[in-house]
Parts: sequence; C-alpha cells; structure tokens
Amino acid sequence: MTGISSIVYSDSHPLISRRRFQLLMEQVWPKFIIDDQKDEEATFFELIFSKDENMLSYFEEYAFTSNEQGESSIFLIARRADLIDCQIKILQDFDSSDQNAFEPYTRRLLLREVWAYNLITPGSIEKHPFSKRIYNLLIESLRLGNAGISPSATAH
Repeated sequence: MTGISSIVYSDSHPLISRRRFQLLMEQVWPKFIIDDQKDEEATFFELIFSKDENMLSYFEEYAFTSNEQGESSIFLIARRADLIDCQIKILQDFDSSDQNAFEPYTRRLLLREVWAYNLITPGSIEKHPFSKRIYNLLIESLRLGNAGISPSATAH
C-alpha cells in the first residue's frame, strides 16, 4: 500500500521544525525510532518515524499498511524551495472584519527561501484519524516558524 501525501509550505527552518515535531510526536509514541537521511548541504531531509523496531520492519515490507490500531510508520520529507511562484484563490479574506474588502479573485503568491514539507501517512487526513492527528502535529510544529529556537541549538 502506498501512503497519502500532504504537502505544507513554510519558512520554518527544518532543524527547528524537526525538533518541534519530534517533541510533539512523543504525545503519540512516548518512545519512537527515527530512520534519518539528509544531504550534506542541508537542502533536504527524509525521516521515517516508527513506534518501534517491529513497526519499522513491517514498514520496510508493507509500506503504509496500518496496524490494528490504525497506525503505521510515517514519512516526513523536507526540501528547500528557493522560489515558489503560484496562483492562488483566496477562499477566506485575511481580515474578515470588513466584508467589503474581500473580492474572490485569483491572487499570485511569491515566496523565497521556503521549505516544502511532505508528510506521508497511511490514510487521508480527512478520513483517517491517525493521519489527521499526525498532520495536525506537523502544522503545530510549523506554526511558530523560526521563533524561539535557533537552528544551531538543535544541531545535536
């Protein structure tokens, strides 16, 4: 079985977001293992989070097939995107206090030095409770951006 990807773009530095995500994952699995791959220039990392060695072995053979509790290993990939240039449609105005300010036109979004975080889970975040929980932890870890922790403090 293949997993379901959820992609989030953030300016949160991956060393910071990785540390925050690891701390939050302790709410799901108090002790877990991480299979880690990263490049020398720190332009990407790939992490496989597993509850234990048994789950990691199961993942290596069956990928994202859930166990009896609906859990499986999860895969988090972060890649640097030097420029994101995309068309977006605003579904909700940024300042909803002025109803006249919002017009539902397509807007253009230009961002530099952002990271694409690809979370791969066993199911859709809309329908699979475990996947939704993990996705929400990723969002929580990215929400603060780079505030509060310096990348050098997370280097161990």
